Amino acid sequence: MFVEGDPKLFEGIDIPQRVMVLTPPQVQDIRARFGLFYPIAVHALFNQAHTEALVFWNASWAAGNLTFKKKQGQWQPPAHNDWIT
Repeated sequence: MFVEGDPKLFEGIDIPQRVMVLTPPQVQDIRARFGLFYPIAVHALFNQAHTEALVFWNASWAAGNLTFKKKQGQWQPPAHNDWIT
Protein backbone atom coordinates (compact mmCIF):
# COMPACT_ATOMS: atom_id res chain seq x y z
CA MET A 1 0.00 0.00 0.00
CA PHE A 2 1.26 3.47 -0.83
CA VAL A 3 0.35 6.32 1.51
CA GLU A 4 1.04 10.03 1.05
CA GLY A 5 1.53 11.80 4.36
CA ASP A 6 3.89 12.69 7.16
CA PRO A 7 6.03 9.62 7.92
CA LYS A 8 6.18 10.70 11.59
CA LEU A 9 2.44 9.98 11.90
CA PHE A 10 3.15 6.31 11.22
CA GLU A 11 6.06 5.78 13.63
CA GLY A 12 5.35 2.98 16.07
CA ILE A 13 2.20 1.79 14.29
CA ASP A 14 1.99 -1.95 13.68
CA ILE A 15 0.30 -2.39 10.30
CA PRO A 16 -0.41 -5.96 9.13
CA GLN A 17 0.81 -5.32 5.57
CA ARG A 18 3.66 -3.56 3.84
CA VAL A 19 3.13 0.20 3.68
CA MET A 20 5.31 2.81 2.01
CA VAL A 21 4.72 6.29 3.40
CA LEU A 22 5.74 8.96 0.90
CA THR A 23 6.02 12.71 1.34
CA PRO A 24 4.16 14.98 -1.13
CA PRO A 25 7.43 15.85 -2.97
CA GLN A 26 8.18 12.13 -3.36
CA VAL A 27 4.69 11.55 -4.81
CA GLN A 28 5.19 14.41 -7.29
CA ASP A 29 8.54 12.92 -8.35
CA ILE A 30 6.97 9.50 -8.93
CA ARG A 31 4.17 11.06 -10.99
CA ALA A 32 6.67 13.04 -13.08
CA ARG A 33 8.75 9.93 -13.78
CA PHE A 34 6.09 7.23 -14.17
CA GLY A 35 2.72 8.91 -14.82
CA LEU A 36 -0.53 8.36 -12.93
CA PHE A 37 -0.04 7.41 -9.29
CA TYR A 38 -2.72 7.66 -6.62
CA PRO A 39 -1.50 6.83 -3.12
CA ILE A 40 -3.89 7.24 -0.21
CA ALA A 41 -3.36 10.72 1.27
CA VAL A 42 -3.47 10.89 5.07
CA HIS A 43 -3.49 14.01 7.26
CA ALA A 44 -4.13 14.34 10.99
CA LEU A 45 -5.13 17.08 13.40
CA PHE A 46 -4.66 16.70 17.17
CA ASN A 47 -6.20 18.59 20.05
CA GLN A 48 -3.82 20.49 22.32
CA ALA A 49 -3.68 17.68 24.90
CA HIS A 50 -3.06 15.05 22.17
CA THR A 51 -5.97 12.99 23.49
CA GLU A 52 -8.10 13.28 20.34
CA ALA A 53 -7.16 13.08 16.69
CA LEU A 54 -9.09 13.71 13.50
CA VAL A 55 -7.53 11.79 10.60
CA PHE A 56 -8.50 12.63 7.03
CA TRP A 57 -7.83 10.15 4.22
CA ASN A 58 -8.36 10.44 0.49
CA ALA A 59 -7.85 7.72 -2.13
CA SER A 60 -8.96 10.00 -5.02
CA TRP A 61 -12.09 7.90 -5.68
CA ALA A 62 -13.10 7.51 -2.03
CA ALA A 63 -12.39 9.52 1.10
CA GLY A 64 -13.36 9.99 4.70
CA ASN A 65 -12.24 10.82 8.18
CA LEU A 66 -11.63 8.91 11.38
CA THR A 67 -11.91 10.22 14.93
CA PHE A 68 -9.54 8.66 17.46
CA LYS A 69 -9.65 9.17 21.25
CA LYS A 70 -6.85 8.27 23.64
CA LYS A 71 -7.98 6.68 26.91
CA GLN A 72 -5.59 5.41 29.55
CA GLY A 73 -2.68 5.92 27.15
CA GLN A 74 -4.22 3.85 24.34
CA TRP A 75 -5.82 5.10 21.12
CA GLN A 76 -9.35 3.72 20.82
CA PRO A 77 -10.86 2.34 17.59
CA PRO A 78 -12.30 5.21 15.60
CA ALA A 79 -15.76 6.29 14.63
CA HIS A 80 -15.67 6.99 10.91
CA ASN A 81 -17.28 9.00 8.15
CA ASP A 82 -16.47 8.17 4.54
CA TRP A 83 -17.72 8.49 0.99
CA ILE A 84 -17.20 6.87 -2.38
CA THR A 85 -17.89 8.02 -5.93
